[in-house]
Amino acid sequence: MGIKESILELERQLWNADKEFYQDALSEDAVMVFPEPTGILERSAVLESLGGADRWQRIEFDEERLVEVDDDVVQVVYRAVAERSEDGSEYTALVTTTYVEANGSWQLRTHQQTPVGE
Repeated sequence: MGIKESILELERQLWNADKEFYQDALSEDAVMVFPEPTGILERSAVLESLGGADRWQRIEFDEERLVEVDDDVVQVVYRAVAERSEDGSEYTALVTTTYVEANGSWQLRTHQQTPVGE
């Protein structure tokens, strides 16, 4: 599996991952940016929020691009269309996630979602 496929697979898993998965996947200085009312969350707040979060029933990626910033820094950019499991509501966003390679694995450093059509 190439780097693009590996990063995209990691990204897909994060949309429904549990707290343990996130603990391994997030860098210590990770920051995630979501639409309001959630806003900007640092690593500890992301981990705390996972307990009661409604999960996604369906997730589709489109227009995926991998930007190699440096040997150990990549960004994945894509359009996500997701459906909530609880109420079936659909969410579409343009997403950018930055990964940094550390100790042989990729860790999420930043993640931002920009809603489309809301």
